Amino acid sequence: MLNADRYSPEILASIHSGLEPDEEGLALSEFVVMPTFQKITVVLTNRHIRFMGFKPNWRGQVTKDSALVLNTAISLHAISAITTAELKTIFGGKEMTLIFYWEGHKEDIVTAASAWFDAGKAFTEKFKEAVAKKEVASSSASMADELQKLTQLNKEGILSEEEYNRAKNQLIGVSSSQVDEATKLLRQLHDLHKQGVLSESEFNMKKWDVLSHRLIPKDKSS
Repeated sequence: MLNADRYSPEILASIHSGLEPDEEGLALSEFVVMPTFQKITVVLTNRHIRFMGFKPNWRGQVTKDSALVLNTAISLHAISAITTAELKTIFGGKEMTLIFYWEGHKEDIVTAASAWFDAGKAFTEKFKEAVAKKEVASSSASMADELQKLTQLNKEGILSEEEYNRAKNQLIGVSSSQVDEATKLLRQLHDLHKQGVLSESEFNMKKWDVLSHRLIPKDKSS
């Protein structure tokens, strides 16, 4: 795990104990939450970015034996934007500011001290990389789901092989709601055709209309 060499085995064990069974730690670093200036350990995993702090004892004190406990876990899928800045401190050092947005919230954290600048910078790069991978994986999963819907229509005989290939080639940039709407319309047309309301030629003509006007990327629909 990136920056793990900065932590004792006891702290690392405490961190790992707070992760879910299928979570893998990727990086960690010390940051200060703005504007409260609360010092926290931020842990990046393959699923979340986690804010962890030391649990005080019954007197409200943090000691060397205090365990790290989870305060906040934010899914990488929820991250909508990341911005960073490198600044010089009044003492001549450097600090890394990391700001990210998720579901209407904003998190603003700064490296805990100049000594943590390189670690914070490395953590930030790993964080950007992890979020980018999640976005690609999410997009690929969505594409697979939409393709499965069209494949089912082809298996049921609602779409011919030619119609299926045409629809499949248009999926890039098409939203899930558009595919759902097109699928629903095609099934309704198929039912009307089976009931004799639509002739074969009318059914095929209307299918082409759905494939031509419903399955197009939103940025090309205007």
